[in-house]
Amino acid sequence: GAVVGTAEFVSAIDVVSSKCFSCHSGWTNYSSDDYVKKGLIFKGSPTNSMLYTRIRGNTSGVAGDMPPGQPNVSLSDLGAIKTWIESL
Repeated sequence: GAVVGTAEFVSAIDVVSSKCFSCHSGWTNYSSDDYVKKGLIFKGSPTNSMLYTRIRGNTSGVAGDMPPGQPNVSLSDLGAIKTWIESL
């Protein structure tokens, strides 16, 4: 189904679906609120958001380890996730 939510959420989920869903298939139907309720995202703070800090190459100063065996997520893709979190 089509992703429903803000433009920032839709852009972020495009990235999450291509980079994360192959292992984290349980996230497939999460709304933006679900990511917050489940503790994956901390509203307004990428640095406190596990979904962001676990990604290799994130700008939080925390060494990320996802996705395993795959290239780092691009800066533009990371930016989409960061923008979504900051927009909440």
